[in-house]
Amino acid sequence: MASIVTITAAAPKVEVKAGGYGEYVFTVTNTTGNALRMGSKVLVDGATDESWLTIEGAAERELAKGMTDQVKVRCDLPPATTAGRYTFRLLAYSCHSPGEDFTEGPVVGIEVPESKVVTPTPIPTKFPWLIVAAVTAVVVIGGIIAYVFVATPKATEVPPEAATEVPLKATVYQHCNYAGYAVDLHPGSYNLADLTNRGMRNDDISAVRVPDGMKVTFYQHNGFQGMSWVSTGNDSCFANTAGHNDVVSSIKVELIK
Repeated sequence: MASIVTITAAAPKVEVKAGGYGEYVFTVTNTTGNALRMGSKVLVDGATDESWLTIEGAAERELAKGMTDQVKVRCDLPPATTAGRYTFRLLAYSCHSPGEDFTEGPVVGIEVPESKVVTPTPIPTKFPWLIVAAVTAVVVIGGIIAYVFVATPKATEVPPEAATEVPLKATVYQHCNYAGYAVDLHPGSYNLADLTNRGMRNDDISAVRVPDGMKVTFYQHNGFQGMSWVSTGNDSCFANTAGHNDVVSSIKVELIK
């Protein structure tokens, strides 16, 4: 057996956010002295479920001599996951001789805390007179407002043709066939931070709806870098085009003049 890379873990455990979602990045460096086609896989320990952990992006990649790259592992814990500590490792192997040339990374933990039980506030046995007074005041004020509303002449309605048009927007979807979560995007430029603030995850988009008069440009990397392509209409599944599925990190939405 020969070690092919060094694998560095940035922290001892995954920071799991609300909803059981987390990301972890391993740094790998080619130490073979030659160019390397490296494959990667997640190894789980004990009670850790392999289905919780997914390598984002390509599982195989080319590493030049001495080249350093990052492998991102995505963590999705089910809501009913039992509290405790779970662990996993990254396995990097040579695609030409996977059984002989490989490296196992350090152990990384996933901490699942105990669920907090919230005790409901008991309902008072006696009905407070203060609430009675407040309800009475609301009824009186409501009657005055109703009288003013009925007595005031209604404003002239704006004809439909004079109403303000609804701004055009494109919608991206997590899964093919417009499934999973959806994020609406009005004309503008959205880097990864902008998309994350709107509820979209990195490298997690598989479909788009684009109305007439708009175009959407998708970029592989943050800051509108890397591979890109343009959609001027609906696309129900990016997986139908090689290299487009689950790779988007920034987006531009524009009106077509």
